[in-house]
Amino acid sequence: MFISTPDGRGDFYQLYLRGTQPEHSDWSCFQCTTADNPFIPRSEIEAARRELPEWVYRQEYLAEFVSFAGKVWKTFDPAGPCVLRGSLQAPRGEVWGGIDFGFRNPTVIALGDYHDNSIDVFDGMYARELTHEELIPCALEYQDKYKVRGFFCDPSEPGTIAQMRRAGVRANPAPRTTGDKDKSSVRHRIITVETWLVNNRLRIWSGLPDFVREFDMYRYPDIKAGVENETPLKVDDHVPDAVGMMVVGVEHVHRTLSQVVVV
Repeated sequence: MFISTPDGRGDFYQLYLRGTQPEHSDWSCFQCTTADNPFIPRSEIEAARRELPEWVYRQEYLAEFVSFAGKVWKTFDPAGPCVLRGSLQAPRGEVWGGIDFGFRNPTVIALGDYHDNSIDVFDGMYARELTHEELIPCALEYQDKYKVRGFFCDPSEPGTIAQMRRAGVRANPAPRTTGDKDKSSVRHRIITVETWLVNNRLRIWSGLPDFVREFDMYRYPDIKAGVENETPLKVDDHVPDAVGMMVVGVEHVHRTLSQVVVV
């Protein structure tokens, strides 16, 4: 017996298909939605339907094997409300940052203005062949200019984060998912960012054209030989990683604060 929540169309999906194929007559498959569970309040299901991206709701609540091929963030439209237009505005709330380290690939610093339970990505840096020694003064300049509360960085580079902290940068590893592997961290960031986009809680300033371009171009590989790869391409992923780490970090910080009980 194999029991799972659908997770794209990977190995579990292939096992599920055996229950539908005549040549595997000794297999059966069953599908149950969250609504079939009498212990889950209907109000909770309805709230999820309103607030979650459609594909997340279909997978997590309707038990559908949703394909993720193609554009990662289907909600993001460069001509839509996810892009802020006009002149750069001064931050109105807390300023947080996300950093994706690179050298041959771009190094990205994303700065977000967290206010009214949303984030506006209003400034940042997109630079190639930037050493870590060159990155530190850039991060410090942003930190001093905007009073940045903290930067969330790639947790797979603890040495670089420690080096930044010694220099005075408020650098922190981005939160990982429980029992985490790199793939599940990326997937967690994708779902979190898409949820913020769907609920109009994440916007990018049009004065950051590389940021807007990468958000729009972030893609999954094409389907080959009937096999779907649900890990995004390592192309145009530097801004998505930096912004994604910041969004997950800010959500983690404010969720943790909301759980603190003062006696």
